[in-house]
Amino acid sequence: MRPQETDLYERKFATADAAFDIASLFVEQGLSLLRPKRGDDRGGRLGYIITRTFCETDAGAPLRQLLTDGRHVEDLVDFGSGTVFDNASVYTLILRATKQPNQRLVLTRVPAPPTAAGAAGARTADSPLTGTLTQAQLGGADPWPLLLPSERTMLERLASRNPSLGEVTGNQIFQGVITGSDGIFRCWDAGAHESDPTLRLVVPQRLGQDATPIAIEREALRPAVAGSRDLHRFRWTESSEWVIF
Repeated sequence: MRPQETDLYERKFATADAAFDIASLFVEQGLSLLRPKRGDDRGGRLGYIITRTFCETDAGAPLRQLLTDGRHVEDLVDFGSGTVFDNASVYTLILRATKQPNQRLVLTRVPAPPTAAGAAGARTADSPLTGTLTQAQLGGADPWPLLLPSERTMLERLASRNPSLGEVTGNQIFQGVITGSDGIFRCWDAGAHESDPTLRLVVPQRLGQDATPIAIEREALRPAVAGSRDLHRFRWTESSEWVIF
């Protein structure tokens, strides 16, 4: 997008903030064009299939705020981790919105991989994959968890009986270390130093596992746990690597 286009959008649209997604502008413009309520006519409505990232990212906060302030959302069909388009690896949802405020909205979760039959089955009256939410349960400008009623109930029950991950870790959860040069800062463990307990023998990955170990101060090392190799559901593998930190 050219700078002059960005400047124009930022002046015209409330949702054009920070690293905005142009899909947000289409939603804002669409809402502005909908027919207002007239008598028994509830007014116009729109339906878009758009990226679901606006529900979670900082850049999506203005659109979340716009939709919740006006209580515009009527229906959300969430495809979750399923990809709808063959040639685009993008996670999407269907947003249906109205000009007239809504007290409640319907949320549907389509199981992956998404199919027409799966979507139709998820929308049946007795399906656990469809539920009704209040507008407040969306989350306002905060990230939208898009929880079905049964999921919300289960998570609230778990939260009432167990500490959160933040409490368990002392609120020490943060983005993984970005070293800028993993081959130097990530090291294989090579055992204890033979004479100095304050040192640890390691081999930087760039040198290869057969290289001669070097001694690093133990205080400068942290266990390195990386991705699916070490992290599994309900368990983790003891680390055999260090990161110089």
